[in-house]
Amino acid sequence: MLRKTILLILAIAVLPVFAQAPKVEESVRKFVQEFYSWYVPIAMKENDGPAFEIAIKQKPDVFSPKLLNALKEDSAAQAKSPEDIVGIDWDPFLISQDPRRSL
Repeated sequence: MLRKTILLILAIAVLPVFAQAPKVEESVRKFVQEFYSWYVPIAMKENDGPAFEIAIKQKPDVFSPKLLNALKEDSAAQAKSPEDIVGIDWDPFLISQDPRRSL
């Protein structure tokens, strides 16, 4: 009897976690869609620099501190050597060398 009671309590305690999973998934999907709806038009335009630099300047709060720092370091290193490729030379969010030519 005690075992059934414990299992019932655990099942009831875990139920809210499972009920939230679709909400979390939908929240993530919404975030990603909003980011790309904002980012893709920027990446498709002719910009002075890489589109990801615009993203880290205008929306730094959407990146983890580690990713934001890595992207800033890459950008700074590239700015020091404009004639050479010293970091990523592709769009890290679109996984594309030149998104404008992909159309």
